Amino acid sequence: MTNNRTRDEFERGIMLFAFDNEAVDYIELASYCAKRIKQHLKVPVCIVTDNLKKAESFGVFDLYREINCFNNMPNLRNYTPEIVGQFNNHNRFWAQILSPFYETIVIDTDYMVCSDKLNVLWGCNKDFLIQTDSICVDGKSLNTKVSNSTIQSTWATILYFKNTEDSRRLFRLVEYIAYSWDYFREQYKIDTHVYRNDFSFAIALQIINGGIDDLSHYSIPMTMITSRDCDWLYEITDNSVTIDVNGKKIKVENEDVHVLHKQSLMDKLRK
Repeated sequence: MTNNRTRDEFERGIMLFAFDNEAVDYIELASYCAKRIKQHLKVPVCIVTDNLKKAESFGVFDLYREINCFNNMPNLRNYTPEIVGQFNNHNRFWAQILSPFYETIVIDTDYMVCSDKLNVLWGCNKDFLIQTDSICVDGKSLNTKVSNSTIQSTWATILYFKNTEDSRRLFRLVEYIAYSWDYFREQYKIDTHVYRNDFSFAIALQIINGGIDDLSHYSIPMTMITSRDCDWLYEITDNSVTIDVNGKKIKVENEDVHVLHKQSLMDKLRK
C-alpha cells in the first residue's frame, strides 16, 4: 500500500477506485472522471488502484493509494454480449481506511459530473450517507430491493463519509459481509453470484439499524440519474449527457449522470 500524503493535509475530497480488467480501462476512465470533478467540484481527487505508474502517467490525480486488488472470488460480469470481465469491485470497504480526507465522497468512475451539486454534502451533520434514490434518464424509477422478498437496496455509486468511529464501524461491517458473501447471499436470497457493493452496504445498514428496513437516515438528499447498461452514450459535453434510449435521444443538462454503458463511454472520451 502506498500513501503519499497524510490524512491531516486535506479536509475534503473525492476518491475513485480503478482496477482495469479485460473489458474496461478503469484507470483511463477515472482520469476522465477526475477532470470533470476538478472542473465542477474544485476539490482534490485521490485514486485507489493496483497500477500506480499508469495512474500517475495521466497527471490529473492529486493523491494516490496503491493496493493489491482484492478478488478472492470469481466475480464475472457481462459488459457486452461478447465481452466478459472480472468485476473488481470488492475494495470499496477499504475507502474509510485509505481516505486522506476528513470528509470523503466516493463515486464510481462512470459517474459523469456535470454540475456542482455534490458539493451540497460537505459539512452535513451525518457521518455516512449513500445514494438510495435513482431514476433512469427517461424518468422511470430504478429503485430496487436486494432481492424480491428482502430489503431495499442502495446505490454505492455515491458514498459520503467522515473520518469518525461510527463510519469506521460501518465499513468494517461491510468488509465482514464481503468476506462472508456466500453466507449473506443465501440469507438475503440474492439470486446473482456477482458481488455488489450496493447490496453489502444495504445489508450493513439494516444490521446497524437494528434490523429495520429504513434507509432514510443514511440517504443522500438527491435523486441520481442513471442510464441503463443497454442505453448508449450518444454525446457528452462539459455540462450535458445525451443518452440513446431505444433510438430516442434524451439530453440531460446541468445534472450528473451515471452512465452504465462503459463501452460507449470509453468510445466518446477517446475521440
